[in-house]
Amino acid sequence: MNDMLDAIILSSASERWQKVAKIIAVVSDRAGDATNLDAIAGRIRILVGVGKLEAKGDLSRWRYSEVRRVQSSG
Repeated sequence: MNDMLDAIILSSASERWQKVAKIIAVVSDRAGDATNLDAIAGRIRILVGVGKLEAKGDLSRWRYSEVRRVQSSG
């Protein structure tokens, strides 16, 4: 389940900064109603922690923080 959720999150994020709230809404819509919003937010924090997403702001404040996919070099 986490792998699927991570894939949806990463495909929903872009290399431009986007509000965490927007990403959560898009992922929730794509993953289905059974997906808990807090679980999506938790996976976003994990993806930031492992370096797949970059973040700015307090990730617990979804409307006031932003994430983007790590920009590929080259």
